Amino acid sequence: MTLRGRLALLAAGAVSLAVVAVALTAWLLARAALLAEVDDRLLAQARLTAGVVAEVELGQRPQPRLLSSIQPIRIGVQTVSPDGRSSTPVVGAAIRLPPDDALRDVQAGRRDVAVRTLRTGDQRWRVASLRLPGGTVLQVARDLSEFDRTLTRLGYQVGLLALVGVLLAGAAGWLVARAGLRPVDRLTSGAERVARTQDLAARIDVSGHDEVARLGRAVNSMLEALDDANRRQRALVEDAAHELRSPLTVLRTNLDLLTRAEGGGRALPAIDRAELVADLRGIALDLGTLVAEIVELARGDALDEEPVEVDVRELVERAVRRAGRDGPGVPVTVTGEGGSATVPVATLDRALTNLVRNAVQVSEPGQPVEVHLERTADRITVRVADRGVGVDPAERDRIFDRFYRGTGSRDRQGSGLGLAIVTQAATRAGGGVGVTDRPGGGATFSLWWPVS
Repeated sequence: MTLRGRLALLAAGAVSLAVVAVALTAWLLARAALLAEVDDRLLAQARLTAGVVAEVELGQRPQPRLLSSIQPIRIGVQTVSPDGRSSTPVVGAAIRLPPDDALRDVQAGRRDVAVRTLRTGDQRWRVASLRLPGGTVLQVARDLSEFDRTLTRLGYQVGLLALVGVLLAGAAGWLVARAGLRPVDRLTSGAERVARTQDLAARIDVSGHDEVARLGRAVNSMLEALDDANRRQRALVEDAAHELRSPLTVLRTNLDLLTRAEGGGRALPAIDRAELVADLRGIALDLGTLVAEIVELARGDALDEEPVEVDVRELVERAVRRAGRDGPGVPVTVTGEGGSATVPVATLDRALTNLVRNAVQVSEPGQPVEVHLERTADRITVRVADRGVGVDPAERDRIFDRFYRGTGSRDRQGSGLGLAIVTQAATRAGGGVGVTDRPGGGATFSLWWPVS
């Protein structure tokens, strides 16, 4: 069953139950009101009949007013003596009613009047028992056939109205489901359109502040995130293709030169050949590093590394040892204490290594690189200070972008992806990065993440 069908069924069912409950309640209330009216009239007739019986027992002739009040009404009358014997009525129709608890209560004086329903054969009677002086009980009964016919007609009428109400409830449920699911239909059409056209820049029209509108805004947010990821992926591919073009061209040129020299019988001098091979090896290493960094950036957002507890000082020192190989003549010192923290170790290890490597690569031999750890109540900060040319203030907003290299480092090795990997790692760890001038020359790069 579709969602619209289920909603229509639920709405119609709820309204139908309400209609049936109201109809049943109305019928019960009408039955109670009619029965109360019967009881009132029956008790009035019982008191009138009791007056006639009392006058007859005293040897008096009943008053014409009393007789005229009793005779037009079809009632059954019997009297029951204290010893339980029934007598012929002086007025009304003769009737034989079986004794019951209500009669015995009136005979015993526990009650003066009792009204109940009795059945004799196929006929139902409403009986009023009234205690007379001397212990005799007068019973006046009224046939309930007309009462039952009236209730039956009323039941049919109420049932018909209830049936009409149920049909109207079904129609109303369908209309409610259709109107209520119209925003869902629009949302579904929008999502199907995006899937059909694969246009992640498209958005779904959302209005209102209900749950469906909230779902629509969530879908738009998801499309925006997917569109952003798709744009970043395309940008990464385009930038990678651009960056790979130059070293591949140099590599191909050098290989062609080496091939022509070897194949033409004009061997290169040993020194030139060694330099050419060294250049080829360096280009191959640079390409390997570039490809590894591109893969790292492409995979980094999708990695789901489980954080573990680690000593931050040991993590930093390990990154320093690894990055120091790129500049053996550049001393690196580590100060401060970071304590222990629960972090994505592999992610931060790569980020710290790239941060220190960047400082080593921009420093001249003998120029110190200082790494300082600082822990506060809410964050851990690692600052890496170098004595390079620094970062132009106009470039600080772009220095962490992919493939961007500052003007002071464009003549040095590197692909321009190291700081982008640092930014990505900081984002995944819930932290951030920054760069400031170092007093006395150089730059200070900062990487921080919250204390778990």
